[in-house]
Amino acid sequence: MKYELDEGNIYLSQENSSTIPFEVFKELVDVGYRGIIISRDEKEHFDIGNINFEYYWISKKGGPRTAPAELNNLKEFISKIDNKSAILLGSLDFLSANNGFDELYTFIAELREIAYFGSNIIILLADKNAFDPKQLKLLEKETKHILEKSSDKVDRKIVDIIYYLMNQNKLGVNPSFSSIGKELVMTRPTVRKNIKYLESKKYVIVHRNGRNKKVELTEKGKKML
Repeated sequence: MKYELDEGNIYLSQENSSTIPFEVFKELVDVGYRGIIISRDEKEHFDIGNINFEYYWISKKGGPRTAPAELNNLKEFISKIDNKSAILLGSLDFLSANNGFDELYTFIAELREIAYFGSNIIILLADKNAFDPKQLKLLEKETKHILEKSSDKVDRKIVDIIYYLMNQNKLGVNPSFSSIGKELVMTRPTVRKNIKYLESKKYVIVHRNGRNKKVELTEKGKKML
């Protein structure tokens, strides 16, 4: 497989236009996982090639081939899915609007246990424009990033830095090297090394004022996620 995924975990994609979560889902089905998509988007929306998957429409009213919109019932629905399944769960904005963000956050935290004990892989699709940066940060803490297998430890740190910069920049904050290190538990040399790499690729701009350095994500950098 191209991507680094472990059974019993939840992964988050914040880009509706990204093909990565669908590539991941297809790969999992191709290697033998039972594929299940739960969403408010029509089945035809999921152009993921010639694979077999089950589709459930998130509905308040219920009915054949539907999944409940109420989160406690949806949790129960997902907990009954067999082991060795790949579950693509979309429409988090709809679930948040109908249940409240606090309930959605609790639901996702509980999904971690369901995924772990069921040996399933759950991929969440979140429209980043539907949540504020603080909410996205909470969702990220309960999930993992989708990374290619070739990624090494430096790459993982870079992804974490990019996500942190994106959320802070949305709040109008350009973090310092020290705040990045404190938030992501990295030493200053590690932060400096990774920021230097990102700057060389024009993914970030470092604003220098004497010894004080502030980091801003460029448009190119935003497209990394």
